[in-house]
Amino acid sequence: PQSERRPVENREIISRDQKKKLFDELRNERKRIAKKKNIPVYLVFNNRTLYEMSELLPNTQEMMLHIKGVGPAKMSMYGWNFLTIIKKLLV
Repeated sequence: PQSERRPVENREIISRDQKKKLFDELRNERKRIAKKKNIPVYLVFNNRTLYEMSELLPNTQEMMLHIKGVGPAKMSMYGWNFLTIIKKLLV
C-alpha cells in the first residue's frame, strides 16, 4: 500500500544536470528493452517511474521496490538493468 512506502534517501547527491543525464540514460535503456521485447516502452516503465528513479536514486532492490511503478515482477524483469545504471552514476 502507498502508506507503507518509505522515502528513498539519495536525493541531493548529484546535480540537476546529472539527474537529467540519468533520466535520459534510463529512457534509452527502456527503449532498448522495449525494442528487444517488441513491446511499447510504457510497459517497461512509464516516464513518471523513470523520473522518480532519477530523483530518488535507489541503489538497492529494496529501495527500487519503493519507487511507484516498480513491483516484484517488473523488478525481476527489468529493474536490475536500471539499478545498474543508477549505481554506476553513484560510484
